Amino acid sequence: MILCKNGHPNPDGATYCAVCRVYIDAGARVEPEEPPQLDTSLPTPALQSAKPVVSLSDASLRVAPGSEVTCEIRVQNPGAVSDDYTVELVGEASAWALVDPWLLSLASGETGTAWARFTPEPSAVGSGPVPFQVKVTSRQLLDEPVSVLGVVEVGSPPPAAPAPTSAGRSPSRSAVPGALAPVRGVVHGIEQRVEWGSAQQSPVTIFTFRVECRDDQAQPVALVPVEMRAPSFRGGLSEGDSVEIDEPWKPGETIEPRRVRNLTTSAWFEVKGGRKLGCLFGLVVLVFLIVAASLGAAHVSPSADPYRVQVSDDPV
Repeated sequence: MILCKNGHPNPDGATYCAVCRVYIDAGARVEPEEPPQLDTSLPTPALQSAKPVVSLSDASLRVAPGSEVTCEIRVQNPGAVSDDYTVELVGEASAWALVDPWLLSLASGETGTAWARFTPEPSAVGSGPVPFQVKVTSRQLLDEPVSVLGVVEVGSPPPAAPAPTSAGRSPSRSAVPGALAPVRGVVHGIEQRVEWGSAQQSPVTIFTFRVECRDDQAQPVALVPVEMRAPSFRGGLSEGDSVEIDEPWKPGETIEPRRVRNLTTSAWFEVKGGRKLGCLFGLVVLVFLIVAASLGAAHVSPSADPYRVQVSDDPV
């Protein structure tokens, strides 16, 4: 296509414009413009992450020096994709605090729980209110952490509540501050592993878990670590089961019971063969006593032997 000086289009090879009757320059040829291509593909909406929603079960805690208090940290993922969240404690109280677990992997809309455990040293007597901050950071939004504030009152322990008489009463406190006897609560973080000794030794199965104890107002009292070791076990124990352990516990210790009463299933979770060994030992003792009595009777001489011949020197 060729344009004349007035812009009228003419077919290729034309030298004279059919519209305005002027001669057409040889260099006036132009290529027609192609119409722009329309993008008919639909944009894909990008999935978005969101800052977590963080809350505390109790933002004002009270604990005696040398004992322990726990706080529940609830983290919700409001985003449209799965995300990982790191949970950490900052502030003055973080020097004697621990978070478990420190990493939560949550699907979209899911809520997870971590525990903050505060154990002030005995030297912290009279420290008064000690602030702390729980900071939760999304792996997708590293520059936008979410924080909530709390305070730990370090002082004398609160007065112990009277022990209820019902079957489901809360654990009673012993004379040691923070101690419990017996231990009643809910199982958390149960793990199982096997340890091997030498080639001549049988493998040992090890169960570790924590019992979360609460009072009548559903406030956390303690988080008791438990470890059970044996070649085999009888019964079952699952995450979230209510249990009772008839052994005293003091803060800073790990109790190692041979059996745990599962209140959820109304059965015992115990070392396998423990009661059989006790019965076998009693049977061995009984047999030993019977044998000893028999041997003692065999050494008693009779007063007269009916088979002995008596010889007399008297004349007949």
